[in-house]
Formats: sequence, structure tokens, C-alpha cells
Amino acid sequence: MNRIKAFKIRLEDRLRYSPRVRQLLARWYEFKASRQPSAKPQQIARTIDTLCKAARLSDSKNDLLRVEERIREKIRQLDRRKIDWTEFEKFAKAKRIFKAAVLKPRVSDRERGVVYISFEYQLLPLLQIPNLSEFARDYSLVVIPVWSPPHCLVNYLLPEIYPDPVIWTINMQRDLDDLARIAPKNTIVPLLCSNWVNPALLKPRPFQEKDIDILIVANWGKYKRHHVFFDALRELPASTRVLLVGHSDGQRTDEVLRAEAATFGVAGRFELRQRVKHREVATSSPAQKSASFYPAGKVPAWL
Repeated sequence: MNRIKAFKIRLEDRLRYSPRVRQLLARWYEFKASRQPSAKPQQIARTIDTLCKAARLSDSKNDLLRVEERIREKIRQLDRRKIDWTEFEKFAKAKRIFKAAVLKPRVSDRERGVVYISFEYQLLPLLQIPNLSEFARDYSLVVIPVWSPPHCLVNYLLPEIYPDPVIWTINMQRDLDDLARIAPKNTIVPLLCSNWVNPALLKPRPFQEKDIDILIVANWGKYKRHHVFFDALRELPASTRVLLVGHSDGQRTDEVLRAEAATFGVAGRFELRQRVKHREVATSSPAQKSASFYPAGKVPAWL
């Protein structure tokens, strides 16, 4: 174990999640937004983006409400037709939405279908299609924010752009209140990510049949805090079988993650797999490869 490097990682993590530091950063972003030029649509969009960062960091309800009011003021000034979305999301011009599913097909003019889209950046290709009103006529839209708190430019503009009320699910209970303020005309339902899991697929296996003791499914980003797990893994028996499933997050590659594990003295104590397909993660044995999180074993094409 490299104690100096481990100390630096722990210190950075403590500062990242310190309420006092987060509040100082929130104030800084709020100040920065006040100094940004806001004469043109793209400049206003940048200011809103900066204010959203302040909102996500704020731990004070009064400060949060003040920032939200400034965001709404800027939204009223914004000509959304003149925004270059690629500045904010690299997937803005994507030709395919790859984290979505048709939960229910359209039956008729009297019975619309239901489309589910996860992650805000997946909404941008949809919001830019020329026949958006026709899509809204044929389908109800259900979305889930990427982050909690859910303050971001796309979430604020979705109720303004989409021609029909949208159904939102949540990541945390506090999102119910936040989304109600962000999208007051829309419907917010208290469904978490775990509500979509089919419990029939999660039956315990006999102990002698288990080949994994601990499974972690998460990308390699710092905010996933793998170092906390590595710290705890040192205290577990060397025979503990660990599998990490995920993918790179920016510069945080598998090499970086392995180096971090070595820093905490647990190099080689786990198996690491990247870019594993959804259906493989969702199943517990090769015999169940056709199973999924969806009823009757029907795997949507996007999986």
C-alpha cells in the first residue's frame, strides 16, 4: 500500500463531498454566471449551464431557490432555436438514441404508445427532429435524469420544447421536489431505477454454486468512489472473489483503476471486465441469456 498516494486520494474525496467546499463552489459558479456575457442565445445558454452547476452543488435550500429563479429568468430570455447543443453535449447530433425502449407500441389515435429514454443527452437527438409534434401525438414520453440533483440545461428546456407533458421518474426522493420546480407542467412519479428490475431474475443461488462474492457494476469515474471499496477490500480474506464491471470515464481507464487498486494494496484481488452487454449483466447463468429486465423475456432491440 502506498500511504502517501492513498492519503491524497482520500483527501481529494473528502474535499469533493465536503458540504462547506461544495457551498463555496456553488457561490463561485453563481458569481461566475453573473459575470458571463448574456447578449446572445449561446451566451445565455452558457450562463444557464453555469447556474445549473451552482444548483447541483448547493446544500442550502434558500440559495438553491435563488439560483433556480435566476435560471428561470434566463430561460425566458433564451431563443432555444439558436443554441449549438454540441457545446454542451457531444451526443447532440447523434443519429441514434441508444438508451431508450418502446415500453408500449402505438395502437391507434386513441391509444398512444410509450417511449422510455434514460439520460438527458439522449433527449437531444429527439428534440431536434422536424416532426417532433407528430412523435408526441403518437407516444407518451417517460424520461429519467442522469444526475441527482437534476438541474441541467436540457431538463429546463425539455418542458419548453416538447409539445406534450412529459412523465419523469427519479433517482432520489429529493428529486420529486426539484423536478416539480424545474418542470411544473409535467408529471413526476416516484419510480426509482430499482423499480424497473424484475425480481424474478434475482433469486439467490446455493452457496456452493456461487462463483462471485462481490459484484460491482459502475463506470470507472471518480464519483463512483472505487477507492473506498479498495480500502475495505484489504480487510477481507484473500479468497474473496470480486468482479468489477464497467467502462472508462474520460481519462479514468482500466489502467488507472488498477493503479488505484495497487495504491491501496489490493492489486490482482479482483477480475475486471469492460463493456459487458446489458443482457449478460442482467443474467445469473448462461442458461438464462434470453432473460431480461422486461416482461415475458422480451429483450428490446436497443439492448
